[in-house]
Amino acid sequence: MRKAIYAIMFFVILPSSLLGRLGGAGGTFLSRAKGTIAPAMGYAYSAYANDIEAIFWNPAGLASVKAASYHITYTQLFAGLRETNLAFVYPLPVGTIGVDIVASLSGEILRTTPEAPKGTGDYFTANDYAFGIAFGRNLTDKFSAGFNIKVVNLNIDKVTSWGIAIDIGAIYNTRTLRNLRFGFSLQNFARDMTYYGEALQYTVEEGERMATYLSTPFPLPLTFQTGIAIDLIDKTTTKCSFAADLIHPLDQRVTFGVGIECILGGKFAIRVGYTGKNNHNFTYGFGILGDHISINYAYENHQYLTGEHRLGVNLTI
Repeated sequence: MRKAIYAIMFFVILPSSLLGRLGGAGGTFLSRAKGTIAPAMGYAYSAYANDIEAIFWNPAGLASVKAASYHITYTQLFAGLRETNLAFVYPLPVGTIGVDIVASLSGEILRTTPEAPKGTGDYFTANDYAFGIAFGRNLTDKFSAGFNIKVVNLNIDKVTSWGIAIDIGAIYNTRTLRNLRFGFSLQNFARDMTYYGEALQYTVEEGERMATYLSTPFPLPLTFQTGIAIDLIDKTTTKCSFAADLIHPLDQRVTFGVGIECILGGKFAIRVGYTGKNNHNFTYGFGILGDHISINYAYENHQYLTGEHRLGVNLTI
């Protein structure tokens, strides 16, 4: 119990000092929703995370995974952007380990210049990646904790940036009051990153030496998320759960997310939610659940852009 109290104090006190620094963040693909369950539930997943998709939201939830599992999600975003999430987790006696990949792909973008505002006929890409190694374990029968160490690679045309980010999380399950859980997660804790590459070097005037313009360092989208989850109905074949999260990003206003998941007959899941994060509002989705494979879909409505469609598959062996 003492370990749980210390960990909860850590997750309450640390974010308040880190998130006091406001400003624009780079690597914003890291702040987009991952997987299919949390996006359909309004991002309210810090306390509800209990499967392989916890690797993207709260690695403490990996402690609940009892079998080797694979995950893949494909997301169609606005303006031709697309994203793929991959994960594999494996339970061990000491805890659950996992690896994950997040790839945000722009497709080809027409290059424009002041001399050719309608396009030069040349194309470039802006692709971003994150590669993570995660671990989660139960510290007591009620308390679990975890972390995810990620290598982040950002690319725009001929410039690139590399960095390391860390996610940490904890979940406390009261085992009472309809299985009330409390969740805490801190995502994308990292040093500032800087772009470098050929495009940052150019000749000012013919005959003068090469001048190098270093890009301004920028932070990653540090986010603190805390929430609760309870089981409204918990029967053999029917289960309905409610989750609510407070979301505090480094570079945006504090917002919230709420969501409900109902599993019917153990074979079909319906999910609905609402979130104010990233200019989204209503979300929904469903899942077809099998003994070893499940197929999930999620849709996020956007206030200003086209909605986001996500299709995912979870495989348990």
